[in-house]
Amino acid sequence: MNLKRFSLSELGEFTSKSRLGNILEVSSRTVFEYHQLAMLISDFEGDYPSISRNSKAITSAGLTKYQCWVMFSLMLACRRLARQDVANVLLNELDKDFSHKFSKNNYYQMNPEVQEYELTAV
Repeated sequence: MNLKRFSLSELGEFTSKSRLGNILEVSSRTVFEYHQLAMLISDFEGDYPSISRNSKAITSAGLTKYQCWVMFSLMLACRRLARQDVANVLLNELDKDFSHKFSKNNYYQMNPEVQEYELTAV
């Protein structure tokens, strides 16, 4: 896993899961597992387009820079904690500080060069 070289500047506006795996030098299985973990974060899931406000996210769409950053950040977090422990903390929301680390607000604070944008259904 090449987590030392990851840079948001390597990403386009949208990045496929397979491209993210290539950049991070991880298997498609690893990307899939971390994607499942990331889907526990409401901001992550909410960054996907959907047909209507109340419908399921279209997860086959490319990942936004924020979503790539979340998956990268989760991989770093899981280097220190077991993946199941991270999932439990995210699910239980007992540790608000930990959950905040993956929020969109924190992403924009840590990456001020990234322009905030909104996806809207056409």
